[in-house]
Amino acid sequence: MAESVEFTFTGTGIHGTQASGTFTTSTNLAPFYFANGSIYSDFSLTLTDIPGSGPSSVTFDAIELFSSWLNVDGSGNVFIAPYGGHDFGPPFMNHYDLGQPSQPFYPSSFTYETILYYNGEHGYRDTITWSVATPASNTALVPETGSTLAMLAGAMTTLGTSLYRRRFAR
Repeated sequence: MAESVEFTFTGTGIHGTQASGTFTTSTNLAPFYFANGSIYSDFSLTLTDIPGSGPSSVTFDAIELFSSWLNVDGSGNVFIAPYGGHDFGPPFMNHYDLGQPSQPFYPSSFTYETILYYNGEHGYRDTITWSVATPASNTALVPETGSTLAMLAGAMTTLGTSLYRRRFAR
């Protein structure tokens, strides 16, 4: 396990929803790392300016976002896709849900989108595009020299370079 790092991120909906959040993870975020949940020791997300009926803002906590996806591109950029739901409780049990993430511009971009629903799929509210997550402090996200992940990342880079050269040298 790596040292805990806190990240910040934002999101913008095509219909005006604004999002801001933070998450903390101690996972070693080597290039091309992917996780679909359970790596966050803390997570918070607030959505505001939500269009349509229902509350115009909502805050999700770590438990509600436990299944969020995270991906690191080859340059070490961290991409987050909040995934989960917030229940407002009795008496009506109204809820906001962030649907399953997608990467509509992959492979040219690892950027995620999620759809925001109010009380199920028929309550579509917005499609939110998420920013690259940035460390809240100046902590470096590079694997320690000599670590297994650093050696693996170096080996993968060398292998990829040689395959690229071999493919196009013909």
